[in-house]
Amino acid sequence: MEFWIWKASVTTAEILLTHLISQFIIIVIQVSVALILSFGHYDMDCEGSMFGIIVISTLSALCGMVYGFFISISCSSHVVANYATLGSFYPLVLLCVEHTNTYSKHFQGLIWPIEGMPKALKWLSLTLPMTIPGNALREIMHKGTDFDDPNVYSGFLVISAWIFGLLFICLFQLKRKG
Repeated sequence: MEFWIWKASVTTAEILLTHLISQFIIIVIQVSVALILSFGHYDMDCEGSMFGIIVISTLSALCGMVYGFFISISCSSHVVANYATLGSFYPLVLLCVEHTNTYSKHFQGLIWPIEGMPKALKWLSLTLPMTIPGNALREIMHKGTDFDDPNVYSGFLVISAWIFGLLFICLFQLKRKG
């Protein structure tokens, strides 16, 4: 198989790009269905821009897809990939926190209350890919906050940084293996 790829002069970047494009089409369909059901069928309230909600939801799904690529490239077998996925998913869910008030330092944990976390875990949770973007989504949906607010655009910046960082690592690992 690899000989055929070299013969056709397909680069690792092109292979990664084709995977990204094909998976992105599926992501757009999934996000569209989820948002249509949420806002159309279940009548969720939205105080802010629907465009902002669509973009940050799509970026969040894209980040999850790129993280999946990272796991699949980094692991030697599907068993190791399953362990790595499960071993990283639960800490991400447990440590994902959101600010409940933008003017105070009070946090709300998704599962684990922030008051019970050691200080190092509180700081770690703020570096995770869904903490600040989740806060930005809530700011848009419930408060109608515009994109120029730091709580909103920082969410877009954080999720974009995670996407590009993981893509860079994936490309580097593919080139190293190839």
